[in-house]
Amino acid sequence: MGRSQRPVPKSPDRNYRLGMDSGRGQRESTRLARAWRLCRLLEPDQERARRLFVACIGGPGRKRALPPRRLDRLILLRARERAGSRSRAGRSPAQEEADRDSDESPPALLRTLHTLPRQAMEAWLLRRLDALDEVQASRAMDCSKSAMARHLAVAYRRLEEILGGNIEDRVSALRAWSDALEPAGAIRHLRVARRRRRAGRLIAALLVAGAIVWLVVSVLSSQPVQRFIHSPPVP
Repeated sequence: MGRSQRPVPKSPDRNYRLGMDSGRGQRESTRLARAWRLCRLLEPDQERARRLFVACIGGPGRKRALPPRRLDRLILLRARERAGSRSRAGRSPAQEEADRDSDESPPALLRTLHTLPRQAMEAWLLRRLDALDEVQASRAMDCSKSAMARHLAVAYRRLEEILGGNIEDRVSALRAWSDALEPAGAIRHLRVARRRRRAGRLIAALLVAGAIVWLVVSVLSSQPVQRFIHSPPVP
C-alpha cells in the first residue's frame, strides 16, 4: 500500500505555493522568478534590477540557496541600501531619462509608488500586490507588525491623494505586468557573473601557485651557492 500524501495547505500568497510534489528544478525556477519580480518592482531600471538580482542570488560566498522569505528580506534590504546610496550621490537628468526610455517600461502606478517613502512603498507592494500576511511582510521588511501597518497606512493615504480612490484598474495592470516578467535575461546575467567570479578565483589560485613554485625553485637553486661560499678553504 502506497504512502498517502498530505494535502498541501492553502496559502494567501500565490508566490509561495510551490507544491509538495514539485521537483527541485521547478522550486528553483519559481524562487528565481519571484526574486526577479521583486527586484524589478523595487528597481524600475532594468539594469539596476539585474545587478540587485545577481548580488542577492549569487553573491560571493553564497553556497546554499536562501528560502523565499529570507530572500525577500535580503532583496529589500539590499535595494534599500542602494536607493540610499543613490539619494546621497544624487541623480543626473541623463539617468532619469534613461529610466523613462527603458525597453520594458513599468506601469504608471509603479512609478507613482516610487515617489512614496521607501518603506511605505515596500509595505504596499508586499501586502497589496503580493498578498503577504502581516507576519511575512514585517519579517521581510525587518520591522514590527505595528511599524509595517503604519508604513502601509502612509502608502494608502498618499496614493489616495495622488490618484484618487479608484486605483483597482492600475493595480490590475501592475499585477499583470509583474506576473509576466521573465527572469531569463537576469538568470543569464547571473550565470555570466558566476563564470567571471570562478575565472577570477582560478586565476588568483594559479598566481599563488606560481609564486610558491618560483619561491621554492629560488630557494633550492641558491642553496649550493651558499654552501660553496660558507665551505672552509681546501689546504
